[in-house]
Amino acid sequence: MGFKGMNSKDCLGLRLRVCTLHQTWKWLHQTEALHEYLISVNAADTANHQKTIML
Repeated sequence: MGFKGMNSKDCLGLRLRVCTLHQTWKWLHQTEALHEYLISVNAADTANHQKTIML
């Protein structure tokens, strides 16, 4: 079974590349979510700081 001209080393190489791409995609997705979280925390902190100054 398998593709013509492919051996087990080819399959392992493809598997490694796919797993690496999956890990990269997960990292990028988490990085975007973290970036948005940090922006929201910073905005909330700035708003609280401005309220304190006005009091």
